[in-house]
Amino acid sequence: MKQKETKVRVKRYSYYDFSDNFKEFLKDLDAVYESIPEKYRDSAGIDFDLDLDSFYNSPSCNVEVYYYRPETKDERKSRLKIVRERNKAIKEREEKEYKRLLKKFGEKNK
Repeated sequence: MKQKETKVRVKRYSYYDFSDNFKEFLKDLDAVYESIPEKYRDSAGIDFDLDLDSFYNSPSCNVEVYYYRPETKDERKSRLKIVRERNKAIKEREEKEYKRLLKKFGEKNK
């Protein structure tokens, strides 16, 4: 089974974090890139979220830099715990709904 990967958010910029100087902004992005462990740099990415209908009808932009790495044992344990809890809740809801429908309609299909 392939090991699950985790998305690590390195830096998030809002409109107000951007330098007006393009060279300074690129310098900051380069420092962020350099902060990513070298073995994960090939998985690094950047998302641009442009909102044209934001506050006071002025557009805004958020930028997020991230990379992927294998999840740790603790992350896997936590993720699987959440999955188990979610599945248990789904089963309980389904059983409750089944009992409600049995009470309402009886066992007509037997």
